[in-house]
This record gives sequence, C-alpha cells and structure tokens, in this order.
Amino acid sequence: MSKNIEIEKRVMLTKEQYDNLFHYASKYEYQKLVLINHYFDDENLALRNAHYMLRIRNINAKNYELTLKIKGENGDLEINEPINKKEVKSLIDKCELKDGEIKDKILKVTSKDIRYITSLETERIEIKFDNYLFVLDKNKYSDITDYNLEIEANDINIANEVIKKYCTEFNVQYSKEYKSKSRRAINYALGI
Repeated sequence: MSKNIEIEKRVMLTKEQYDNLFHYASKYEYQKLVLINHYFDDENLALRNAHYMLRIRNINAKNYELTLKIKGENGDLEINEPINKKEVKSLIDKCELKDGEIKDKILKVTSKDIRYITSLETERIEIKFDNYLFVLDKNKYSDITDYNLEIEANDINIANEVIKKYCTEFNVQYSKEYKSKSRRAINYALGI
C-alpha cells in the first residue's frame, strides 16, 4: 500500500484545445497510458458527500490498483493498494470490497454497503518537466467524450502558475470551479 498527497490543478478543454495541446505535447518525450477507472460508493453517495472517491484503476490493461482519494484543501491524499485481476473481477461482479484499509470507520461505510456506480476510460499523455507533470486526458464515459489538462506539482503555487500559463498560451478559459472526472462520470451515470 502507498500513500501520497496529490497536488494538481485542472481545466476542461474543447476538442480543438485538446488537439492544439496534443500537438504541443508531441514535441516532447511523453508517456502514453490507457486508464480504466471503475467507481464505487454506497447508495446514498456517502463517500462522495464526504469528499472521498473510491475506484479500481486498470493501467494499460496490465496492472490494477484500488484507490481511496480524500479531498484536501491543498492536495488530495491518495491511498493506493495493488490488487490482482481475480480480485477486480470479484469486486466488480459482486460489488463487494475487501475489509482493511479501504473501509471508512468515520463514515460507518462498510464493504457490504459499497456498490459499483460507473466506469470511465482515459487516454492519457504525461510529460515530466523539471518541477511539474503535464497531463493531457481524453475521457470516455457512457456516450460522452471530454478533455482536460492537469498540472501536478509538489507545490500548489507552482501548479497554479503553470496551469494559468498554459491557459493563456492555448486560449483556455481558466476556472477554479472544476468537476473531477469521477464526479462528471458518476453524475452522468446517476442522472444528477
């Protein structure tokens, strides 16, 4: 199991903005990933309402990890636990999560309360610069395709500065109000 604080700033993109940023990214050495996220919560969305997110992520059709993300003011705490394909199938088919770290005693949400909500596929481009990670995502869920740019850094001020720089350079409207991929996919799946 690993724990880390994720500090990132994100903006939504149009298809044209995504294409322009993809062209920019192609000038650098980048890593391409395909991520499939399966999202879980209870029927009352207790995790989400407490600013938690629970997912199983498949990375490049090889590796799987169970993640609990806890929203923080200047970064999110991510708790990741590698799991195997057999565990993933069981979790999704039976909508049961194993006891252990991913059980929120504060919220009284136990593994038997958790159910599968929806899935989202992301085609991701990552470029590691000196003090930040440039992340360009194309997201597909249900019949929706959307795009976003994320900047991950070790410092919130660096993330803010860099995202605003890209927004200015690529004519992207910067907004502090941004719904995460998980929230967009879950909202769509539940019709909220």
